Amino acid sequence: MSQTIALLTAAFALLCAVVLFFALDKLPTTRGGWIAIGLIVCALPALATTTGTTYAVQASSSTEFCLECHEMEDYGRSLFIDDRSVLPAVHYQYRLVDRDQVCYACHTDYAMWGDLKAKLNGLKHVWVHYLGEVPEQIELYQPYPNYNCLHCHEDARSYVEAGPHRDQLEALSSGERSCLECHGQGHAIERLEEVEFWLGQ
Repeated sequence: MSQTIALLTAAFALLCAVVLFFALDKLPTTRGGWIAIGLIVCALPALATTTGTTYAVQASSSTEFCLECHEMEDYGRSLFIDDRSVLPAVHYQYRLVDRDQVCYACHTDYAMWGDLKAKLNGLKHVWVHYLGEVPEQIELYQPYPNYNCLHCHEDARSYVEAGPHRDQLEALSSGERSCLECHGQGHAIERLEEVEFWLGQ
């Protein structure tokens, strides 16, 4: 949808450019011409900025975008590990999250400024990719927060009734105990050469 809006905005901008090119000498001679110039000069940049930003935010939230950089290739491969103990793979393969936004769904804080924080961190990634030095071992900026897991799982019957969770629900909710104490494999990048892959990936 945002791509359509961006294309319509671009078409409108092109139309405005054509009108300005061919009628710029005639527009200032009438009141309507001045209104048209005002709209083109003020409204068009605002519209273009808004639609362009919306499109960029949506596009940069896609799994395809996240996995474009070569340093993320192994993380993409890890989504196909045929092992139920590797949580990113389970979430991807069983469609527990939207596959088109799987990275963004799990790595965005579900707090008031979570989306903004994720985008700022994404800009850091882009900066390091193009202008910095990508570390051999990629690490999170901060420990993975429980509320990213609990955003989806906290009231799920399978989570609440799971044996190991029953006595720990309050500690997990408060962050006193980390989900990763038991589910600490993450993407299991170090195991990629020894595992089997779903669908032969």
